[in-house]
Amino acid sequence: MTKSKATDRRGKNSGGTVPDQSSDPQEIKADIAATRAELGDTIADLKAKTDVKARAGKGVEAVKDRTMEAANQARETVWRRQTALAAIAIGALAALSALGIRKRRMAKSSNRRWWPW
Repeated sequence: MTKSKATDRRGKNSGGTVPDQSSDPQEIKADIAATRAELGDTIADLKAKTDVKARAGKGVEAVKDRTMEAANQARETVWRRQTALAAIAIGALAALSALGIRKRRMAKSSNRRWWPW
């Protein structure tokens, strides 16, 4: 089937195609079915674009996902910092304990009190 370019009222190209007048009925029916399918897809696309509630819901879901991801990252960061601070505190406590034990042993060996006050 041969097709020619479709034109609008002003004679400009409208982008579609128009079947020639010499087509047989089966080709015309097939063309009509294809046009209906395209039109159905176009209508579905337009409906999706104008469905404000669905688009807003998608936006809310996107914001919710980003918020949850940010919260998870913050939680992991706090956990890592708490773990690091706990390790530093344990290390400092161990160092102070070792220092106190050393002073106490030195005081016992010299028969003095191990605390300075």
